[in-house]
Amino acid sequence: MSVLRRLTLLTLPFFITACGAEESQAKTETPAQQAAPTAQQHFDEAALKAKFSKLGLSIIDIQPSDVAGLLEIQTNGGILFASNNGDHFIAGTLYAIDDNGGYKDVLAERQAPLNAEKIAKFADSMIEYKADNEKYVVTVFTDITCGYCVRLHNQMQGYNDLGITVRYMAYPRQGATGPVAEQMATIWCAE
Repeated sequence: MSVLRRLTLLTLPFFITACGAEESQAKTETPAQQAAPTAQQHFDEAALKAKFSKLGLSIIDIQPSDVAGLLEIQTNGGILFASNNGDHFIAGTLYAIDDNGGYKDVLAERQAPLNAEKIAKFADSMIEYKADNEKYVVTVFTDITCGYCVRLHNQMQGYNDLGITVRYMAYPRQGATGPVAEQMATIWCAE
């Protein structure tokens, strides 16, 4: 056996032990210690607003994110994660992993109440198929030329029987002008 292989085999246990010690130290940190970098984040809000305005984005809110060292920036174009100076940013969602190996979409969880408020503003423009024993409410953006939408509509009674209220919002896939949009407007305006 070569000297290099022997040396590698002799030092390998030390590296493994050192890696394990690092992991155990990381796991013994308290939540306050883990959150400390987030709590100490400093950023220049005016500079960030100026930087993101060059991208055509208006910043609505800035706060430390769940990830140490990143800011969560709510813009008119959605949520971004950025460095404190705004030189780098990530567009996308944030997932949290639990101890059981499950995960959740953190942004979707935060965004759900805001989306519900936005959709509620259009309640008078919806066609609703209310379930007698309502357990759930689903809002569907529908188009009369969509095969999946037609199939959903044909199965409506089954959904209602399961306690699912279905609310339709018109969404003509070909745009707001054209024959499909006109047909859908006729349907929505009918009594």
